[in-house]
Amino acid sequence: MTDCNIHSYADDSTTHTTVLPGRNNSINPAPAANLLTNDLSKIVQWGNDNLVEFNASKTHKLLISNRRDVDDFPSVHMNDVIIEKESSLSMLGVTIDNKLSYKKHINSIATSAARKLGFLFRSKSYFTPSQRLTLYKSQIRPVLEYCSHVFAGAPDNSLKILDGIQRKAIRLIDDPILTTNLQSLAHRRAVGSLSLFYRYYFGLCSSELQKIVPQPVVYRKTTRKATNLNPFLVSVDRCRTSSHASSFIPRTAALWNNLPQDVFPPTRNLQQFKSRINRLDLSAL
Repeated sequence: MTDCNIHSYADDSTTHTTVLPGRNNSINPAPAANLLTNDLSKIVQWGNDNLVEFNASKTHKLLISNRRDVDDFPSVHMNDVIIEKESSLSMLGVTIDNKLSYKKHINSIATSAARKLGFLFRSKSYFTPSQRLTLYKSQIRPVLEYCSHVFAGAPDNSLKILDGIQRKAIRLIDDPILTTNLQSLAHRRAVGSLSLFYRYYFGLCSSELQKIVPQPVVYRKTTRKATNLNPFLVSVDRCRTSSHASSFIPRTAALWNNLPQDVFPPTRNLQQFKSRINRLDLSAL
């Protein structure tokens, strides 16, 4: 129906397109803006035909680019209304900004988790340390980890904000015996990313996602080096920018390639794989 990609979940839909550099590395976003406007017209027409009304005032535009010469995007219209440009958007609970820095998202979840931790602090006397640990794991830590594979490559100075929340929770629980084995958020983010990559590698995902999974490395000759490496190595393309290198696929693929052979079960088994990598010191890989 639409010329641009469109993704929907419940009543939340997003359409997007990519503008590639042309001659002399210049950018001309006008054709993309026209495509988006035409697609929105088609969506509005579909709504009219099916008695569904779309609200243009709740539709927003986000230009994602690190280029300094692209600071604006031509107008995109819906129902003859110019779509407002935003510096960030919230999509299914993840705040995405125009630089894909995730700083705003991390600050947001840190604020939410800190608020919940404050509630627990004020009611501390009603719970035992064990109960406080359970409440942290079930009600606060999930806030810090929702879609963590997306923002796990953010700069350390942003991620340290989340570590500070966990340190406060440890002090609140106030029982070293219970908290000694509490895993770091960085370790849990790495385990979560690798587990998701495992699913993608073995095709446990949509065909669209499977297309972006790096291809396995194939050795034409049997050598000692090839024998000692894990059998699921993938080809990792060279990243031209640090933001690309820190994104999910390149970042996780590099970590995946450093995993030892014995963490991969003989048959496909996600839970066994997750259990094995959970025992590794992933920060040392």
